[in-house]
Amino acid sequence: MSPELLPIKNIVIVGGGSAGWMTAIALSGRFPEKHITVIDSTVIGPIGVGESVTGVVLAFVLDPLHGLTLGEFFRRCEPTFKLGIWYKNWHGPGTEYLSSIEAPAEYFPHRYPLHIEEFFAQAAADGRKLGDVLLYSQLMRAGKTDFYRNPDGSVSREMGGASCQFDAKAFAAWLAEVAAKRANVTHVDDIVEGYVQDAESGRITAIRTRSGREVGGEFFIDCTGFHRLLLGKAYQPKWKSYADHIRVDSAIPMQTPYPEGKPIPNYTVSAAMPHGWQWQIPTQSRLGKGYIFSSRYVSDEQAVAEFRATGVDVGDSPTILRFSPGRFEQQWVGNVCAIGLSGVFSEPLEATTIHGQSVQIKLLTDLLLLHATQAAMPVLAATYNRLIAAAHDDYVDFINFHYHTGRTDTAFWRDYQQPEAMTPLNRERLAKWQHTFPTREDFAPNLTQVALLNTNLNIWAPMLCAFGLLRSDAAQRVVNGSRYPAQLKTNLARYLNARNQILANGLTQAETIAYFRAQP
Repeated sequence: MSPELLPIKNIVIVGGGSAGWMTAIALSGRFPEKHITVIDSTVIGPIGVGESVTGVVLAFVLDPLHGLTLGEFFRRCEPTFKLGIWYKNWHGPGTEYLSSIEAPAEYFPHRYPLHIEEFFAQAAADGRKLGDVLLYSQLMRAGKTDFYRNPDGSVSREMGGASCQFDAKAFAAWLAEVAAKRANVTHVDDIVEGYVQDAESGRITAIRTRSGREVGGEFFIDCTGFHRLLLGKAYQPKWKSYADHIRVDSAIPMQTPYPEGKPIPNYTVSAAMPHGWQWQIPTQSRLGKGYIFSSRYVSDEQAVAEFRATGVDVGDSPTILRFSPGRFEQQWVGNVCAIGLSGVFSEPLEATTIHGQSVQIKLLTDLLLLHATQAAMPVLAATYNRLIAAAHDDYVDFINFHYHTGRTDTAFWRDYQQPEAMTPLNRERLAKWQHTFPTREDFAPNLTQVALLNTNLNIWAPMLCAFGLLRSDAAQRVVNGSRYPAQLKTNLARYLNARNQILANGLTQAETIAYFRAQP
């Protein structure tokens, strides 16, 4: 058989951090017959700023092929439960709305066409805000999680589906420790200096390190973050900028100890600022804070002053990170694939970074690398590039819509209200939602079943409600036109009953953390 048709056996991951070590854990568990080499220098640490994530991290830890446990995760990585994002001041000073991360249909006894649309429509037709209806919004206000005690005192984990906030650096270190014990994983603690590229095929054949080693492989995964040392340098794929629609480009990250004895929130705070927004992300022992701003509208000195004016002690010389929102048009070229920041970044608002890299890992492990040969690389790459492009363009649409709140107190906010600052798809959606009720067809189709690739009505609905786009008149038409009025009524009743029971019996954040820390 031609070597081109043989399954690849040696995979080299260039870079560590959460991207590199999540990839190593997933690949080594999924493909025990393949050898995984991770080149990750302990001298160069990960950025470790993004600590608020979607549900993908808990799902990653729970995957039986990954060989991890929730108990160890809670002891090592200081996670707290996250039920949503509390948006403050986005429509002007003193305004707020809750954007809960929830799938109400999990509680429905009946699934039928438009079941989730009709659920949201019923609330809007009745004149209720989703923040007053949805379970997670109520739990956010109450400081509880959706884990609750049964009558016998045991803890129910049946419906627990929250996300988390955690220490990303500790997470990467834990995964590195676990991976290093596996027979099919080798950790090379060295600094990448370059690569060896075959002149005829264009494929990468080895990575050169500072110590003089050449680490050979058949397939290379670039997890070098913003350095983009492999895919970007070897193949220089075209860059698609998101800067017209994502106008922030700088971050001032801070970390402070969490006050002892103070209840830990079960949400991330996103507070609008004059030229961007501020995050507050609690882990078990500290509170991460940061100011995301646009250098196009404000100087570093003014941004620091604005951040300090909120009561944050930023010190004399705070770290300021720069980023360019955008993505490579090809995330996989030749035998090199990018995961995470090495190929794409928009901004942190909706925690899409670790979510996106989790999607990339799932596509590789569950869909593509099963068939990986050198001959198959071009067609596998084409599928990967198409799916990742669709996913991140969708994330940008979702993030971009948050800024069109009508706020006009600074040039930054005034410019964001202009039609050209809205993505073309969002302009189309907004025009439609002036007359109709949102439906699943308004959002990107689910292009794969192996990963949560795209956004959907569940996570858009709380924002659209806050923006006045779940119109009561359109909602009433949806309810009146339902083909399944009895099922709608039953779904709503069952949901509200479950919501009230969980709300009454839900564990607090501290109780839930203590429960999981005590698990094996």
